[in-house]
This record gives sequence, C-alpha cells and structure tokens, in this order.
Amino acid sequence: MPTKRTGGPAPRGPKPPLRFYELEVQMVSGAHLPEGWAPGRVFAVPGSSALWELAQAIDISFGRWDFSHEREFTVKGKDLNAGPFERGADRLTLDSLDLVVEEVFTYVFDLGDVWEHTCLVRNAAADLPGQWDSWKPAMPTPVFGWGSMPDQYGRESMSDDGSVEE
Repeated sequence: MPTKRTGGPAPRGPKPPLRFYELEVQMVSGAHLPEGWAPGRVFAVPGSSALWELAQAIDISFGRWDFSHEREFTVKGKDLNAGPFERGADRLTLDSLDLVVEEVFTYVFDLGDVWEHTCLVRNAAADLPGQWDSWKPAMPTPVFGWGSMPDQYGRESMSDDGSVEE
C-alpha cells in the first residue's frame, strides 16, 4: 500500500516551461571568423531553460571546447551575464524574458575575442511541440544547422599552438 505523505511542503522539481521557443542563432563576428562566413543553428528550447544552458548549447553546437570565457546575452538593451556560476543565473530563464516572435537579441562568447551571434525568435508558443511531432525538448537542442565552424583560437591542426610567426 502506498505511503501517505504528511506535513511539510510538497517536493519541487524544475518548473515546467510556459512556452517553447524555436531560435535561429547565427554567428556574425569573431576573432577567427573568415569574412563572409555566417554559420548558424536552429534550436528547440523549453522556456524553463536558464540562459547559461542556452549559452552552453550554442557553444557546443559551434564547436567550442574552451569554456573558460565570459558569456553575455543582450536582450531588450540589457546585458545579462550567462555564466553558469553567476549568482541567480539558474533563475534567469527564457520564459522570464517575455520574448516575442521576430524579436532579435545577441549572444557573445568570449568578451575578449567577441564571438557575436544574433538570436532570432522564430516561434514561441506553449503548443509548439505539436509542430515537432509532440517532441518536448528537455534542454536547448540544435535541430538544424549550416556552415562550417572556425576553431575558436584559429588553429588548423593538432600541432598548431596558435602562435603567430613573424
């Protein structure tokens, strides 16, 4: 027979998303991005995702491997630190930003080399999973992409140490 719960608060898990988002993320500048390149990715994202989780998904999908750099989103003119260890970073979610379809915001990886990305909200709705064959992503997930990725340090081979010869 199941045990009946008595007293105390109910257990809490992650908050369910209010909406799901389809985001188009395109790299527009960076220290080693060749002129004319504009690789991009499309993400399916639950609105309950923290900004640092979206930042991590973007970085992985663009082939980044050294995550020791600062990250920042600019949304509605406000700069928002996207580091996973920042105070309150886990509470700043996409749902909390009140994003609307066609809204554009930016994401920068590495505030020194300034790998900048434009992020376009292509769709945002509670019933968006109905358009994805009822699939509900649990985290920001790339679902489409284009373009090749330059190495974040401009290296072209395993033996390339990144130094510049004079």
